[in-house]
Amino acid sequence: MNRAVLACAVMLLLATLSLAQKAVYTKAVLKELDCMGCAKKIAKKIQTVQGVKEVRVDLEARTLYIVHQPNVHPSAKLLWEAIEQADHEVEKLETPTESHTSKPKA
Repeated sequence: MNRAVLACAVMLLLATLSLAQKAVYTKAVLKELDCMGCAKKIAKKIQTVQGVKEVRVDLEARTLYIVHQPNVHPSAKLLWEAIEQADHEVEKLETPTESHTSKPKA
């Protein structure tokens, strides 16, 4: 019986940890995104923004998913500017708390 209780407790703890570590991300829809080469160029610029863990790409949807480091929220303005520095235009930027169709002020 003690083993069953212990096993349930371990499973509950693991389930709680996996929920707590769910990835938080910002979604950037670009006006154009034609090839993986361009996506890599943009991702390289975005990686320089503090708080960015990784960048995932959906070419067909012209969308970048910018995964945040745990407990850190990259600046929406800096993400927008990083994309501009890679010679691309943002159509829409959706953070976990805001949505932007023009460059954020902060």
